[in-house]
Amino acid sequence: MMDRRMRTIAPLAAGVVASLVVALLLWPNPPPSTMNAHFDFPTFSSFKDLAEASDLVVVGTSRGKIGSEIDLAPDDAEDGNVGIPVAFYDLDITQIIKGESKERIVVSAPDPSRLVAESISALDEGDEVLLFLGERSEGDAPGVESFDTFFTVLSMDNGIFDVVAPGFVQPRMPGAFDVPGGEPAAEQVDLPAELKGEELIYSVDAVRGLK
Repeated sequence: MMDRRMRTIAPLAAGVVASLVVALLLWPNPPPSTMNAHFDFPTFSSFKDLAEASDLVVVGTSRGKIGSEIDLAPDDAEDGNVGIPVAFYDLDITQIIKGESKERIVVSAPDPSRLVAESISALDEGDEVLLFLGERSEGDAPGVESFDTFFTVLSMDNGIFDVVAPGFVQPRMPGAFDVPGGEPAAEQVDLPAELKGEELIYSVDAVRGLK
């Protein structure tokens, strides 16, 4: 049975938890070109929890970065503060596991070219990934002007899994899953020969049906 616990890493302040949006780190306008950042965000140790918190779960291939903007929370726009740099990636979808989607979507995540922080990474061109996503619109991110609707990765790298062989994935944030009671790894006997002995490999089939 899959574990349904949720952990919160490095809380910045008691009671500060956002289910789909990371806690924003604010700085005076304008922001520097790069900066150190520390985030407070929920993490999920099972596919079931990730899927339940997501609007869309897909497997796809990144066409690479297509832009970068400042993502504001609605309160930040009113207060005159700026939010966090986010990168936008063009994604070709090959499988839809939860939700409905076009064959090609825009995905956002904190921009690692402008932020120095743990648990954020790029969706480089050619990356084949399993993604757990939340849908965003203009009202959710008033600082974003290039896209009316887009999807954001759930809980930083916790929502990104690299496809390492057909039907098998590996988490980009293994610490979230590698905990007592976390998602059980794939049985080694089921793995392709080239993946034998690798740690924290999961079957994409483990995600199916978790809607």
